[in-house]
Amino acid sequence: ILIWTYTGKNFTNQLSRALNQAGFRTFEGGDDNNESRREAEINSELFKAIQDSKMCIIVFSQNYASPSWCLDQLVSILEYKMKFACMILPIFYHVDPSNLRKHKGSFGEALNRHEEKFKCERVDEKEYWEDKLKKWKDALSQAADLAGMVLENQHESTFIKKVINVISTRLSRPALYIASCSIGIHRRARPINSWVQDDGSNNSNIGILLVCGIGGIGKTTLAKFVYNLNFGYFEISCFLPNIRETSKLPNGLIALQKQLLSILLKNEKAKISSVDEGIIKIRNALCYRKVLLVLDDVDEPDLVEAIFDMKDWFGFGSKIIVTTRHKSLLRPQLGHEVHEVGILYTIEANELYNFHAFGNVNNQISKDYYKEYLEEVIEWCRGLPLALQVIGKLREIPTNEIVEKLRLSYELLEDDHDQNLFLHLCCFFVGMKKDFVVRILDKCDFYTLVGIQNLIDRSLVTIEFVNEITIHQYGKRYCSEATVDPGKRTRLWHHTDSYNVLTGKTGTERVQGMVLDMRMIKKYKCSGSLIPLKQSPIGFFTAWSSKVGNFSLQDHVRTDAFEKMHKLKFLQFNKVKVNGSYKNFPKGLRWLCWSGFPEECIPNEFPMGNVVSIDMRYSCLKQLWNGYKFLRYLEILDLSHSTELITTPDFSGLTNLEKLILEQCTKLINVHNTVGCLQKLMILNLKDCHKLKILPDSICELKCLETLNISGCSNIEYLPTELDKLTSLKELYADGISMINLEAQTWYSSLWAWAWKGRGPLLSPKIHFPKSLHVLNIAKCNLSPDA
Repeated sequence: ILIWTYTGKNFTNQLSRALNQAGFRTFEGGDDNNESRREAEINSELFKAIQDSKMCIIVFSQNYASPSWCLDQLVSILEYKMKFACMILPIFYHVDPSNLRKHKGSFGEALNRHEEKFKCERVDEKEYWEDKLKKWKDALSQAADLAGMVLENQHESTFIKKVINVISTRLSRPALYIASCSIGIHRRARPINSWVQDDGSNNSNIGILLVCGIGGIGKTTLAKFVYNLNFGYFEISCFLPNIRETSKLPNGLIALQKQLLSILLKNEKAKISSVDEGIIKIRNALCYRKVLLVLDDVDEPDLVEAIFDMKDWFGFGSKIIVTTRHKSLLRPQLGHEVHEVGILYTIEANELYNFHAFGNVNNQISKDYYKEYLEEVIEWCRGLPLALQVIGKLREIPTNEIVEKLRLSYELLEDDHDQNLFLHLCCFFVGMKKDFVVRILDKCDFYTLVGIQNLIDRSLVTIEFVNEITIHQYGKRYCSEATVDPGKRTRLWHHTDSYNVLTGKTGTERVQGMVLDMRMIKKYKCSGSLIPLKQSPIGFFTAWSSKVGNFSLQDHVRTDAFEKMHKLKFLQFNKVKVNGSYKNFPKGLRWLCWSGFPEECIPNEFPMGNVVSIDMRYSCLKQLWNGYKFLRYLEILDLSHSTELITTPDFSGLTNLEKLILEQCTKLINVHNTVGCLQKLMILNLKDCHKLKILPDSICELKCLETLNISGCSNIEYLPTELDKLTSLKELYADGISMINLEAQTWYSSLWAWAWKGRGPLLSPKIHFPKSLHVLNIAKCNLSPDA
């Protein structure tokens, strides 16, 4: 036990002797002669003393704040206490704690003297001294808020006996076990620890903090760490682990009540026969005491809400920490706060992996020789501590333990709707824009927005800053657990499974979605495995894989392989050749994504009546289809980078189309005049269609068009002159167009951005723009000098 004081020797000596007689080993610091010693020497001594101590006793006397070094050491002690999990017991030796908190009395006078002294210092050091003074004041306020003891009108010997009893009680509570290499824990625990130590964080007696995150992110470890830092500052401290599992046992809730009551009463044989009886006994046992309570792994709100109903029986400053996978576990009316546990930083993830793989956080071999593989591991684990720990220890990915963590979150979803939505997102929509995903899945009878929010609350899904769907890599591994036979699965997300099902014609009516990239199949064939392995002496570095024997690679599949897949809704192909008639092709497709489509024209019998999105980027199409097509559900048509496309189809049957993307269709000559029939069209992208010469006048009939991009259409010779009829147009990108004049007349009242470069001759009639226009880019358009 470290005793740090500035009171003179008498009281400190008595306290030290009494502690020694009680069996405690003590170290005294902060004596009256410290002013003459070097600051570095004192700091070194203090650092080692706190590192070796389970508790630090700070004795605050009337003249404690008089020497500046004493205040410096107080700041250091409070900083070190978190690093070394050292408990602090303030003793207020004939001092009112409120004088420390409010900087009054002798403490206020001492601070004023220091402040006056600082005013005499050099001007360029003013900021340094102001910062130092603020740290002193904060340290005094923080020390006053710690659970301490006040010596007032009583004999010192009697008071010292009470001190020893308090110390014995606090040190008798064992700290919770935490793994020795808890990298990044101080940074990640800091906001939780600050909340626990802030008595002003809630208006009522009790504060509740929900610590949420995906399984394996480290919620329990953080809660244990914060508990160890703070349990000595509360009259009662209790950590209840594995509540989800315990509550599912027969009389599980009663068992939890007994555990809590036995801690409150310090009686291991607390008796409770019913939940209601337990509530009454726990309420009576609280008796207005300051309590730190950690409820670990909670998935039902009943226990937390029952405790909150007793809030008036808790002492002021009581704190409850709840770890959960469910961000919306509690009703907002409880007035609780929420902390989402973040992933490890890259450097922390690297150190954690090195520790478990090599036993050294800074292993130079791993940094140099295996750098490429380590970067792949770190990226694949996405900062999840459990994944890094497990993979680091073994030579191949033992996904069971990690997938089990994910399975728990998945099974806690309340209905099949959210479970199926999660599996669809895992297999087909990771990395895609949320708006696009909602558009597709809403047409598949999902309540997508509500469902995604539920998954976010369960920490199964996150939305990145660019509005993309993100799910941990292990999500797909969980999806593959259902059945061994790929043809009987509902989702074929692995290229080789899809390839084998199609070439073997083993697909069934259960299949709802399929992903196949023939480039990956050819790559796997060369490596001799379904997934290329990158193995080395230190272990496993790529995703889960299985071996496959020699097989002859077919460069195409046949349409009859789809005959039984009546429920197929999502088809994601890349460079796939399909031979045969499409007459019996699945008719329920909602999302057709076929990059590198090999035909020059989509066959007439290809069933697209239910398709919401057609994505045929980089296709070989010369024309989309022959004649008229009525596709009432089609909302997105993306043919970008289809460099052989010459003309667009008749659009009159695409009554619900909202996005038409023809970017870099470099041989496109004209846009069909029926484009004016697309009354719901919001985005028209014709960027870099170099051979396009005419934009039809019917474009002016698009009342919902918000974005028009004709940048890089360098050979265009005609633009409609009545673009001001596009009353919804907000963005027009026309940079790089020559031979025209884009002189604005009526658009200026709403213009937000105008990028304009280059000057040239006036060669075309005036063009009118709508007042709704916000962004106009007409750079390099050969504008006349007076434009």
